[in-house]
Amino acid sequence: MGSPFTSNIHRLEEIIRENKNHITINRVRNGEQITHDELRSLELLLLNGKVKKVELENELGRKLDLINFIITLIGLSEERVNSSFAQFINDYQLSSVQIQFLDTLKTFFTHNGKIDPGKLYDSPFKNYHNLGIEGVFNENQADQIFEIVTDLNQLHQNIG
Repeated sequence: MGSPFTSNIHRLEEIIRENKNHITINRVRNGEQITHDELRSLELLLLNGKVKKVELENELGRKLDLINFIITLIGLSEERVNSSFAQFINDYQLSSVQIQFLDTLKTFFTHNGKIDPGKLYDSPFKNYHNLGIEGVFNENQADQIFEIVTDLNQLHQNIG
């Protein structure tokens, strides 16, 4: 038997994956705003007795941010990520290296839901240029990418 401190987190992850096609989870993955009532309903679905919120928060060491937990676990939808970068891609004639860089960045969002902007200077982004983003894009382009990254990173706050 595993550690009791991983069981509630692991069970919640399993329940989220089992319900990944739930309408509200899809809306979260698409970066759409959800209501407080929808969030409450989602909590009832996911914290359905198999997972105790108080115990889960003790394991996490903080208050449960369910939207952030979902996005971090199953990422953002590919459609949402692609639409965020579409205008940028249309505005510039990008090189193959720039396209590969953006594809790597988009993969981070679809798998992890967000990325620390500082990581754009580290591996795997350094694989495209030793300066990371600044070696691949000009200053204006890099600034626009940082804006897109910031917007995508803030999607987990979409409760209204």
